[in-house]
Amino acid sequence: EELEEQLRKIGRLADGVIEETGANSLHMLMGFVEWSEGGRTAADRVTRLAPLVLMPVKLKRGQVNRETHTFGYAVERTGEDWSANVTLQEKCRADFAVALPDVDLEADESLEHYFARVEEVLRAAQPTWRLRRCVTLGLVSFGKILMWRDLDPRNWPVDRPLFASAPFRELLGADGEHEGEPAATNASTD
Repeated sequence: EELEEQLRKIGRLADGVIEETGANSLHMLMGFVEWSEGGRTAADRVTRLAPLVLMPVKLKRGQVNRETHTFGYAVERTGEDWSANVTLQEKCRADFAVALPDVDLEADESLEHYFARVEEVLRAAQPTWRLRRCVTLGLVSFGKILMWRDLDPRNWPVDRPLFASAPFRELLGADGEHEGEPAATNASTD
């Protein structure tokens, strides 16, 4: 009964986010990178875990069980591709100089192959870190990270770079002199 109550709550929250934003926040979180931060002694250090892989899913309520009077639930893929956690990738790059690889979806990379590539990077860059193979269901907010992805020049077609977009250049106050390059900003030193 407690599990059903939690699943019903998660399902309601996920449906609400989709209605409000149009984005699915319910994901299977797979493979967790574990590391420690903080002081010099073990007692002062804090262990951190962050999901490595995110797979968009939906929660479906099934039939009622006549014996327990509870509903069964199923987790189903939405059809969207699974991906690396770009927030974790950016944190590792910025804070630890660790470049976690992207998932190779074009090569139809398996989850286990991707985990092996990540473990190789971790062994070389941060030998005390480890990849824990576990799975959980969770709500993940992507408001800012989706915008960050949209603005990443690597995600734009080569023949239509981000900074060549007229609306974007206008937003930045570009003067049109340097086509395809970001506009210079005038910083005030008040």
